[in-house]
Order: sequence, then C-alpha cells, then structure tokens
Amino acid sequence: MKNRFYFYLSGFFGNFYFERGIWILYLLHLKFSLYEIGILQAILNITMTVFELPSGIISDYLRRRKTLFLGHLFIILYMLIFVFSQDFWFLALGHVIYGIGLSLISGTEESYLYESYEKEGKVESYGKGIGIYVACVTAALALSMGLGGYLQLISWHLIFYMGIFMHLLSLIFIFSLEDVDIYEKSSKQSIKSILNDSYNVLRENTTLIYLIFALAIFSSIISVYYMYGQKLLFNLQIDIKEVGLIFSIISLLQVVISLVSSRISDKYNQKDTIFFILFIILIFYLVSLINNTYVVLLAFIVINTLYALFEPITSVLFNNEVKTNIRATLLSVINLATSLIMAIIFPLIGFLGEYIDLNIVLVIVGMSSLMVCFFCLFVYFKRKQPNSIVESNSSIDIS
Repeated sequence: MKNRFYFYLSGFFGNFYFERGIWILYLLHLKFSLYEIGILQAILNITMTVFELPSGIISDYLRRRKTLFLGHLFIILYMLIFVFSQDFWFLALGHVIYGIGLSLISGTEESYLYESYEKEGKVESYGKGIGIYVACVTAALALSMGLGGYLQLISWHLIFYMGIFMHLLSLIFIFSLEDVDIYEKSSKQSIKSILNDSYNVLRENTTLIYLIFALAIFSSIISVYYMYGQKLLFNLQIDIKEVGLIFSIISLLQVVISLVSSRISDKYNQKDTIFFILFIILIFYLVSLINNTYVVLLAFIVINTLYALFEPITSVLFNNEVKTNIRATLLSVINLATSLIMAIIFPLIGFLGEYIDLNIVLVIVGMSSLMVCFFCLFVYFKRKQPNSIVESNSSIDIS
C-alpha cells in the first residue's frame, strides 16, 4: 500500500506540464505556422511510433521502476531544450527526446499498478486503483494547465522551469519505489522470449487486434482534438490565460469522472457502458457544428471529459486480457498504433485547418474515427469468449 502511495505521488508530480494547455499558442507566439506545428507534433508521434514497442520490451526486461526513472529524465531534457532554444530543428530534437520519454513511461505505469494488485492477489481492485491514478495524473494536469496560462504572463520560460522542478520531485518518489517482481528471480525472461510471446498472442488471438485498434483510433483522434482545442478556443476569441483555465476545468472534471469510473464499471455492463460513451461523444461532435461559442465550448468540454471515463474502463478490459510477462509490450503496441495514427492525422489537420474551418475538420475526423471504433469494438465483443484470458506461451512462473 505504501509502495502504491509513492507511485501515485510520482504520477502526480510527473504530470505537471505547464505548457500542455498552451503549447500550440506558444509556438504560434514564436511565429511558427499551424502546418509547422503539425510537423513538430508529427515528429513527436513518429518518434513514439518507432520507440513504443522497444520501450515496452525495455520495461518488461529492465522492469518498471528503472524504465519510469529513465522516461522522466528524457522529459526533463526535452524541457531544457525548450528553455534554451527557439530554433525549429532544436525544437524538433526536443520533440524526439520527448517522444522517447513518453514511450518509456506509457504502458509501464499501467503495468506497474496492475502488477502491484496482482502480487497481493487483489486484481479485482485494479479498476479502483487505475481510477485513483488517472485522477492523480489529471489533477496535476489541471493545476499545471490552469497555472500555465498565468505563468506565461511572467515568462514563457518559467513554464518549463517549473515543469523541470516538478519532474525532479517525481524522480525522488520513483527512486523510492520497489519493483513489483512477481517472477521467480531465476526466470528473468529474454528480449527474444518477450517478442516471441507477444507475436504468438496476437497471432493466436486475432480478436484482441480489434480491441487494440479500437483503443488506438479512439485515443489518437481524441488527443488530436484535445490539442487542437487550444487553437479552436483561441479562434473563438478566448484569451490565452482563459484557455489555460478551460483546460484546467476539463482536467478537474476528468478527476471526478476517473474516481467514479470503477463504480460505473461495476454497476453497469462493461460493453454497454463503452458503447454509450461513444454514442454521447458522437452526439456532441454533431452539436459542436452549431456556430455558437458557448455550444462549441460545451461540446469540447464534454467530449474530453468523457475520455476520462472511457480510458480506465477499457484499461481494465485490456489488462484482464493479457498475462503479466508481456503486458507492457502489448500496451506499447496500442501506443505504437496511437502514435502512428497521430503522426498522420495531426499535420493533415494542420494543413486543412489553414484553408477550412478548423472546427469542421475536427468534427469530420472525429466522427469518422468513432465509426471505425464502433465497428472494431462490435467485432471484438461479438468474437470474445466469456471470461477469456490471453494465454502466453512463456514458461515463466507467476508467483
């Protein structure tokens, strides 16, 4: 329990990104075009696409604590580059480093938390645990994005200095963690066995691929919508500091939703809840086409808030499907697909946004992605065997 408390604190301090709600506006302040900003984001996503699978293998090989520590070191380096340079190519390098850091962290966090419950024989409590963790992460984002809009009035660089300080605090708590080793000491797996087991799982259980793609397409398009929301709100004549506050409010709402997600998942049918969330998001995409500032703002808030409900519920669904020895690797497959989709979509929307109303572009892309997501999840649930768990061919014993 004490170990998880340190883990929650590391996640809290490790998610203070004061630039998160206004980074596009910062780059516009540096006179970059929306298309150039799209290229930088594409560089980030391509990096994550390349490093997601290796990072999952690294996490399964080195274990979770070392991987998290390394990931946050890369994040600090990225912030240092933004402090000392405004050159496009240096910022591009910063995005590469940022992508490596995010890849190392993503998947590793979920794996660590799930395995901490698995070691105690309390896997059924993971839904509550991931809800608390997402709440901690989202609370940090809420605070940092709310403050970021005001810190930029003092100095844009102050935003990154504060981020570096918070990530250093996160490293202290990560260093205090104990790795959740549920393997026998003598049975540490090789990188080759991790790859073989992951390949065999996906080959033998093609139904899982539909779930992976559904989660990837949903996460990628919602993330693009969320990030371009800075420009969308700015186009509605909303001030920069108010944009930061709006993103902070969204994060606070996400905190509440994350905390109640396990209760909702326990009370209602998991499949029906997931489809209901997607349906409500689809409705609000349509609502946002109404040319009214408050309506567009409401739709933006609702869509992004519901993501905080969708994420922990589907996290429970996916983690219950896979065995521990390849969990981080398979989570990285999802993140790899997510990054690849974002690498394609983000600059495309930036290009189209120069000629077509940005809101219309975002709605069309969002609704199209939901249709694909609906289809993939429908196939997954139809083919899924009740209470099935993906078995690995690994000979590793789970204690």
